[in-house]
Amino acid sequence: MATKKSRITKGIIDQFFEFNVLIPTRTIYFGGDVDPSTAELAIKALYTLKAINAKKQITLIINTMGGCEYSAWAIYDTIKSLKLPVKTVAHGSCMSAGTIIFLAGDTRLIAENCVFMVHDGSDYAEGHRKNVERWAEFGKRYRRYAYRIYYEEMKKKNKRMTMEKVEDMCNLDTILTAKETVKLGLATRIL
Repeated sequence: MATKKSRITKGIIDQFFEFNVLIPTRTIYFGGDVDPSTAELAIKALYTLKAINAKKQITLIINTMGGCEYSAWAIYDTIKSLKLPVKTVAHGSCMSAGTIIFLAGDTRLIAENCVFMVHDGSDYAEGHRKNVERWAEFGKRYRRYAYRIYYEEMKKKNKRMTMEKVEDMCNLDTILTAKETVKLGLATRIL
């Protein structure tokens, strides 16, 4: 039986390096900082692949030290709204805001030497004191979104997991190996 051979042309490779999306394999590469610009590229790539085929799985490869939590949530919400399978794959580092993106995947694979890190992140506000206070209060509410998704995934592996344990993990940087990430239920399996 003959197999269909995939032709990856120079144009397709150029597209991958410019836009971080490899259309024939439905693969998106997300590396570097999580910020509005990288989120925009990732979201455009996700919608492009959905427009091409609204049922076939997308693979999102992640290698990031983190960044803007709001941008991470934009990608997370986009993935969840697509209503098609998305596999996230962590290589190198998956930290901070990157973990939010990673947890959007239906299947979450982690490379053996990947470093996974969760924490509360950091906020910055300046200006009128009352506005700073408002942003601080908002930050307290907003970080609970991350706690919730960490908790929901870890609870599947450990029925005794509590929200308080998740909060304790996030109080300071909790740095995990791939094996520990899988054991906690934050990743499906090691590559």
